Amino acid sequence: MNNNIVGAIYILKNPSFPDYIKIGYADDVYSRLKQLNDKSAVPFAFRLYAYYKVNHRLEDKAVHDIIDNLNPSLRAKDTIDGKVRKREFFQMTAEDAYDLLRNIAKIHGDEANLVLVEPTAEEAKDEEEATTKGKTSLPKMDWLINQGIINIGDEVYLINHPEEIATIED
Repeated sequence: MNNNIVGAIYILKNPSFPDYIKIGYADDVYSRLKQLNDKSAVPFAFRLYAYYKVNHRLEDKAVHDIIDNLNPSLRAKDTIDGKVRKREFFQMTAEDAYDLLRNIAKIHGDEANLVLVEPTAEEAKDEEEATTKGKTSLPKMDWLINQGIINIGDEVYLINHPEEIATIED
């Protein structure tokens, strides 16, 4: 194997997208992280979860292909002006993405090139605050029934899932 490291496949987390992680490639992961965090397009900063040092550029495309072949619905895709955009965001945990990279590193015999990044105390605090900001406590079902807002036999659904209807039984 060529040991000339040229860059890294990275895993990024962002509290703005709690259900997604970003898997990409950069010659310098810390420069890429700074570049992404200099943008004002997202409310919270990206956090480097892990990276895998590689000796060829753009090897993240192979990781994307593996994920797409296993479950294509995990990749963030949208259509803008009739063109499908496949993004580097995947609906999976950072831990699952790390396991994928760990297994790839194991197959290649270069597990030493895999780095799990320990967040600083400040980063952990910032991420905790970001993930709890704006969360509200919804009323409990029993309270809604006791107040007469919802009655036994009523059909209810979540605003985000109107196709899933439930009937209140007790």
